[in-house]
Amino acid sequence: MKNVEGKLISDIWIDNEIKPLQGGTSEYLGFDTQKPRSLIKRIIKLIDKKDITILDFFAGSGTTIDATISQNKEDGGNRKYLAVEMGNHFESIMIPRIKKKLSNSLFKYQKLEQYEDTLENIKFESNNLRLINDYDDYIIKYMLDYETKSSVLNIDKFDDPFNYKITITENKEKIDKKVNLMETFNYLIGLKVKTFDVYNQFNRKYKVISGKKDDESVLVIWRKTIDLDLRADKEFIENELNIDDYKKVYINGDNYVENSLLIEESFRKLMLND
Repeated sequence: MKNVEGKLISDIWIDNEIKPLQGGTSEYLGFDTQKPRSLIKRIIKLIDKKDITILDFFAGSGTTIDATISQNKEDGGNRKYLAVEMGNHFESIMIPRIKKKLSNSLFKYQKLEQYEDTLENIKFESNNLRLINDYDDYIIKYMLDYETKSSVLNIDKFDDPFNYKITITENKEKIDKKVNLMETFNYLIGLKVKTFDVYNQFNRKYKVISGKKDDESVLVIWRKTIDLDLRADKEFIENELNIDDYKKVYINGDNYVENSLLIEESFRKLMLND
């Protein structure tokens, strides 16, 4: 078997290309369990393709990302990386390291809501759970299913989708954080994004995302619906956004666009399994 450079792969690595494992921390200070970048680059080069996606579900200080970027620069590869990390060093070590490594490039990262954050946002619509310890499991599940859904996913707030917030605990303090509903919805419906456009119309932004899902062309339209002239909104969407080119058109909030799908209905169904 040959590597990406066309060389035969050896079962034993005795050359000086790889730094000792004990030397990992000297390569990037501030992270005690870092693996050497040279080791990861050597592993990457074992694969005889330059357009693969490399996954690291325990990203640590970001060595795998660093190695992927370095190897692409060396051999002109187009490798992608996907890294997952839940430690606090994500902000203090990993992100600064990637920024330092990249030049004239962009990378994207997302923060996922934690289980504890979801619990913080649960609110009951009645006082029926004052004696919660006396209820059996069925009643508790009923209450969670039917009395708390509006707090876990507040559909009413979709009328201003760019300012949707949830309460989280950060550094032992409760704060409101914005949630990216657009990215969340893309993942929920399994949309492979092709374009992302922003239009300024009626003193508000329209964020329009096009892509494909299961080989069907899809258009997703987000805008603030508070005090929106729905007739003018319909005319703009139908005349300017070429919606006839798409198999499905999703729109948030009230609208007069024929055959459109409500984002809120799909969001609730997919997220809460209604």
